[in-house]
Amino acid sequence: MKRTNTAISVFVRICLAVLLFILLAGILALTFTYVGNGQRNFYVKYSNEVIISEKKGVELSKDSFSVFYCGTLTGQKIDYDVQVFLNVKNVENFDFSVDENRKNFKSDLTEYNCAELFNVAKFANCFILFIPNDLTVEKVIQSKYPEKKITGIPPVNLDMKDSFILTITDGVEKLKTQIYFC
Repeated sequence: MKRTNTAISVFVRICLAVLLFILLAGILALTFTYVGNGQRNFYVKYSNEVIISEKKGVELSKDSFSVFYCGTLTGQKIDYDVQVFLNVKNVENFDFSVDENRKNFKSDLTEYNCAELFNVAKFANCFILFIPNDLTVEKVIQSKYPEKKITGIPPVNLDMKDSFILTITDGVEKLKTQIYFC
């Protein structure tokens, strides 16, 4: 009987040691994932504010340059892409014509990157964005269809809150930081 109790005791100890090892390995794996890869590492800094994933209601001065700094929490080398989209959700939908071909505002401009209108200049750890004072929906559409005749565009106020979405995509994590601005 004593031999059976000893065998059970050894078996329980081995099982407990294996479970403890699995638990410690799991904790180490989660810690590594959080610190190394799982944590949002890339950030954008504007006007002394660090933006990790999204910021709405940012007001950028017209006819001036705005500087955005990019970096990582761990100091790694950064790679990023900058795009600017018209926030079509903030504008009432309408139809317009491009060389007599009918187009729908929301479906046609949802994915259009109009960064060229903002003269985006990208550098190693920052980018500069220029906000033109005379920017209109018609100019955005005309930039998508250069040298085409655009008709049927109603007046749209782009000075309202969050007219544009500045999207910065981290080249390593492939995650997006979005800044809604007007």
